[in-house]
Amino acid sequence: MKVIKSLLLSCFLLTGSILSAQQTETRKISAFNKIDAGTPFDVFTEEGNEESVKLVLENIALDNVITEVKDKILKVYLKKGNYKNIKGKVYITYKNLEAINNSGSGNLICNSDIKSGDFSIGLSGSGNASTKKIKAKQFKVRKSGSGKVEVSDIETEIAEISISGSGDLYIKNGYAKKEKINISGSGNVNASGVQTDECAVSISGSGNVDVNVAKQLYGIISGSGNIVYEGDAQVNSSNIAGSGRIRKR
Repeated sequence: MKVIKSLLLSCFLLTGSILSAQQTETRKISAFNKIDAGTPFDVFTEEGNEESVKLVLENIALDNVITEVKDKILKVYLKKGNYKNIKGKVYITYKNLEAINNSGSGNLICNSDIKSGDFSIGLSGSGNASTKKIKAKQFKVRKSGSGKVEVSDIETEIAEISISGSGDLYIKNGYAKKEKINISGSGNVNASGVQTDECAVSISGSGNVDVNVAKQLYGIISGSGNIVYEGDAQVNSSNIAGSGRIRKR
């Protein structure tokens, strides 16, 4: 009996030491053009010649991390269970990318410039998302979580932004022929580095919008958020019912 107990204890300790050690696995996967991440791990994406996912994990077995492609969407998530002190990083290589979505607490970092017909970013968790330059005919952001979005540069005909959470959106540089911005939460939009010809802003929350408009600015405010603009835009405020204001920087 003592021998059996010793063997069981040894197996338990061995299993624990294996899980605590860093484990790495690279998985080849079928073609995809969208990423849906829902883990506590940071996810790094990069353009390449072949689609793959590399996992680097600690304190969690490799088979507890699911990577599957359905309808051209690569989904990364954990099996149901109680996990403690788990750590990890996910490295995704893609050939073509049209959308990213982050519903987890880890961050999603795009390390390559993105060129696509349309491109969208979705956030519904506490994790952040960041990208390099995005060139697309239409660019969309839908954000309902507390995570933040940071975009280095955009080049697009239409930028559509919807914020209903508390996290902010920051676009450093770029050009958009038209911008449509809707805020119903407390998150802010800073797109003052993006040159646009025409911008329509609707605020029903407390979030503020900072833009750079050359021709026409349309504003509807029913909350406490403000619209601050740079440029020579003609301002058309169709309805201001809240405490927020439209003002030039």
